[in-house]
Amino acid sequence: MEGKEVVGIITEADILESFVDVMGLKEKGTRITMALKDEPGKIHGVLAVFKKHEVNLISIVAPSYLVEGKRMVVFRIKTQDYEELIKELEDQGYEVLSVVKWPSM
Repeated sequence: MEGKEVVGIITEADILESFVDVMGLKEKGTRITMALKDEPGKIHGVLAVFKKHEVNLISIVAPSYLVEGKRMVVFRIKTQDYEELIKELEDQGYEVLSVVKWPSM
């Protein structure tokens, strides 16, 4: 193939390794699953709360489908001390569906 470099075959293991990396599964932290209205700026508000609590983000995953007009968003944050952060999110009207420490202890 002229002008293009062939680097090899992508295997299932390569795809799985990329998935693990993108999801941040090798890092200790907390997974927060939320239902956010599918409106501009909703994720920005959540990130502002993370910033206020000086919490770093590991990853964000938001599947393309909606449930009752809301998008399920999974945030992985680099802390396991999340109680005050969750309280503030809920006080601001955000719908927190689940919170799980990773790795679970």
